[in-house]
Amino acid sequence: EEAAATAQFVAKQKILEEERVENEKLAEKERAKQKAREDAAATAQLVAKQKILEEERVENEKLAEKERAKQKAREEAAATAQLVAKQKMLEEERVENEKLAEKEQAKQNAREEAAA
Repeated sequence: EEAAATAQFVAKQKILEEERVENEKLAEKERAKQKAREDAAATAQLVAKQKILEEERVENEKLAEKERAKQKAREEAAATAQLVAKQKMLEEERVENEKLAEKEQAKQNAREEAAA
């Protein structure tokens, strides 16, 4: 009877050990699944963040391009204004030179008439 009880106890212990091992395997599989879910979520979050950063980079590049265009327009306007001012000054100098030439011609004519 004792031997039978011992054998039954040993058999039960063996079954319990096998169940413990099986439960540990199942728990390990569940931990692996959970880690895979967490990794997938982290990856999705990273991909979303990278997409946002890329969109921001593109937007910043567009803004920079607009700013470069504005700066170029300002520089061209300044250069045009400078050119117009220089042309006006040259025109004033031309008119002044023309007046001086007319005065000089009048003096020359007066000298020629006096000599004649």
